[in-house]
Amino acid sequence: MQCKNCGAEIPSSAVRCPRCASMEPAVQPSNKKIWLIAGGGVALVLLIVGLALAFGKSRSVTEVRQMNSPSVPITEKTGNISAPAPITQRQGVVTPNAPPPQEIIDYIAHVREIDRQRIVLYNQQMNQAMAMLPAAMQQNVAQLMAMMGAEDSDPLKAGAPSNVQSDVQKAIARWQGDWQNLSRAFMQYPKPIPAPCAGLRDSYYDMLGKTSGAVVNTANIISAQNATFSLDGLKQNLGPIAQQATESCTVADKELAVLCDKFGIHKDFVIQDSSGSSNPFTMGH
Repeated sequence: MQCKNCGAEIPSSAVRCPRCASMEPAVQPSNKKIWLIAGGGVALVLLIVGLALAFGKSRSVTEVRQMNSPSVPITEKTGNISAPAPITQRQGVVTPNAPPPQEIIDYIAHVREIDRQRIVLYNQQMNQAMAMLPAAMQQNVAQLMAMMGAEDSDPLKAGAPSNVQSDVQKAIARWQGDWQNLSRAFMQYPKPIPAPCAGLRDSYYDMLGKTSGAVVNTANIISAQNATFSLDGLKQNLGPIAQQATESCTVADKELAVLCDKFGIHKDFVIQDSSGSSNPFTMGH
């Protein structure tokens, strides 16, 4: 309590003011002032609580938006979304319209050159084999007449060469050497053969072997012809040989086509059994 006269603090049990000895009643603090102070404190607390709730709600919304937004890099200074990396820099993505590997192109060019030599060699040997046909027929006819006891059956008197079979065997040996050289040139590629080209390599090498065998068999068949020779009969004998070689060419050409399609390379040649020259091996194809 306070003294009404001097304003000094007066104990609640005192009758007089200890300072001025006044008998005036002490003044109690105003209830209105107390309520104003208490009300101000409550209002301040409510304001603080409201600001805290508002800040927490705003932060939650921001976090939810960040969780729902795509994961993209953000620059540190401006907050702007940076541009995505180019497609060529993304791991596991193939660049559109990428050029084919040069090693594949080089090996296909090697096969194309070998195939050009193969066709030239094949046609040369088949023409040489056909050129032996008249002499072989003449000698075989003379031998047949001699066996029958006919006059003028001696091959020399009849004008037929006496060593046609020997000439054929010598030619065959020479032709086989030519095919071995060509096969060796094919397999001795100066660079490592690309793994995707293994199928083409194997099928083409198999085709070279079957083609050389077909030429040799054709020469043997031609050298054995006699008076019973007919073009249809010759084609019939050569049919299985031609079919085998043709199928091996088809297999190799399919391997080439698959390789070109896989790497987007233009296929500018066809692997086939001949260049279309007229000989009994290709008749009917």
